[in-house]
Amino acid sequence: MDIKIEPAKAAPDISVVSITGRIDAYTVDRVKEYLNSLIRIGSHKLICNMAGVEFVAGPGMKALLETIQAARKQGGDMKMCSLQPEVAQPFAASGFAAVAKICASEAEALRDFGVAVDDGPMGFGQTLIAGGMEDIGATLVAPPIDPDAFGATIVQSPLGEDDVDPFGATIISSPSPKNEEDEIDPFGATIIEGPKEDPSGKDPHGLDQTVIESPVVEEKKEEPKVIRWSISWESEDGQSGTINFNSKEFEKKDNVMIIGRSESHAELVVPIPSVSRRHAEVILVGDELEVRDAGSGNGTILNGVPLDDPDSPMTVKSGDEIGLGTKVTLVLNLKD
Repeated sequence: MDIKIEPAKAAPDISVVSITGRIDAYTVDRVKEYLNSLIRIGSHKLICNMAGVEFVAGPGMKALLETIQAARKQGGDMKMCSLQPEVAQPFAASGFAAVAKICASEAEALRDFGVAVDDGPMGFGQTLIAGGMEDIGATLVAPPIDPDAFGATIVQSPLGEDDVDPFGATIISSPSPKNEEDEIDPFGATIIEGPKEDPSGKDPHGLDQTVIESPVVEEKKEEPKVIRWSISWESEDGQSGTINFNSKEFEKKDNVMIIGRSESHAELVVPIPSVSRRHAEVILVGDELEVRDAGSGNGTILNGVPLDDPDSPMTVKSGDEIGLGTKVTLVLNLKD
């Protein structure tokens, strides 16, 4: 994990904290240390840029919330910004946004602090430069308009030349209807022609109307694929069992599930005394699983290799063996 602190270019009294990597049980203390040090030295206005954060566990959310509360006690605040979709989802589910400001960009966070910044052109590349109410000489700079794009007529008048356009504005008029009874949608989406006379007399009221409508394309939403696994475990004294779980269960647990002997501390329970209450963590990364030791007493071993570094989880595949110490062996199986 990497943490970078620098003053905002538009407002040097605001510190921007950019975090890259994972904020979990093993890195949260480092995040708290950096943020608390800023509060202690009097930097009470913070922007936490999360663009590079790929995962935030429950302790990480708690640490961020504590920093926001500490900054507000000193008359400041901390705004969150640029969350990736997979990170924003658990924040939304936890109700974090109800007590803290989450912004789409760093520029939006600065504006929320009252700093005037420009984060780029408006939606259509337009820029509006205007004076006060008494300043009639406002200028609208807009991209060129293609006169033939919608079959429209463009009328431009110089300043004050006539009563139609006293301020030199640009007027775009809709195409003239073919007849007075035609109804024309100003957005060009639907054209409904009015009643027409039938020379044969079979349709005197013009009920045989023609309707031309734009096609409606419905966006199909794909359901996320559910992946299912099982863990078969066996202890050296002959006890054994099977644990079934799937990818949807990870969504409720911030993509991390615990292997341990206690139901109150773990989701994947192996009820053997030599197994710690929180022995190992299984992490969902895309469609794959990773495993790391969770500070257990007897250690965690993957295919004979001890998992000593909690910051470097290892990928576990179907058929791999996970040792919880030397007395319990687990085998992961992909069910689908």
